[in-house]
Amino acid sequence: MYYIPITGVSPPFTPRVIKVKKSRETVEVTVGYIGVDKLQINSDGTVSQSEPDKYMKITLRKSGGAFKVYSIQTVNPLETGD
Repeated sequence: MYYIPITGVSPPFTPRVIKVKKSRETVEVTVGYIGVDKLQINSDGTVSQSEPDKYMKITLRKSGGAFKVYSIQTVNPLETGD
């Protein structure tokens, strides 16, 4: 048996909530995913505003008093605004 420690592993994308659209029974959250290679830390410690590489729309529906994930779909960047 070999033990190989996991080092240097980081998620390939950092999520950023772009838009939240609520209705009575559903919540649609548009999330932009920014590649970690595009993230830059400013001298004051804040993260620079990079454009996401991809966008996903996550739809939550109310079920039994709680919201549950109903669907996840890829979204065109041009469809992220109202």
